[in-house]
Amino acid sequence: MSECTKEKALEVAIKYLGEQCRGRIEIEDGLSDEYKHYVYGYENLRLDKCWVVYVPPDTPEIGASRYICISKATCEIVFDGKVGE
Repeated sequence: MSECTKEKALEVAIKYLGEQCRGRIEIEDGLSDEYKHYVYGYENLRLDKCWVVYVPPDTPEIGASRYICISKATCEIVFDGKVGE
């Protein structure tokens, strides 16, 4: 499989989450160090080798935010969960 580009990862996320998320989600190269320790098993995920998708809530919330990590090597989702406090 060819490299998982940011555009391919975005399409994977939209397919996974549903078309209604198009234009709402944000994708970044990796996850900032301040949040890494909130991701269960992050030591094994190699977050520096992932596209990280922020999924905003449907309604305003206080607390953790939902993130999806997509492998740059395989374009597979390797994490989907809440990150932060």
